[in-house]
Amino acid sequence: MSTRRSGEAALERLKITLCCKNHKELAKVLGVSLKELAETRKSGRMPAVLRNKNIEKGINPLWVETGLGARRIRDCSACERLLL
Repeated sequence: MSTRRSGEAALERLKITLCCKNHKELAKVLGVSLKELAETRKSGRMPAVLRNKNIEKGINPLWVETGLGARRIRDCSACERLLL
């Protein structure tokens, strides 16, 4: 999968999980800028600020980036350390 496609897939997983219709709404819910979401889409990598926002919302950042594992941190025993 190309870098851009993996970034787009990650943002789509976030939009679905947080019930957002578009990137503008997603940025508002996460408290990040549209620029940060665009960087994720283009680079395919999640900036630390966005990764931290996912953790705050209880979303497994590994699942967001790869689609693998549990969607929510509470459903992932290996992810519990992220909440500390």
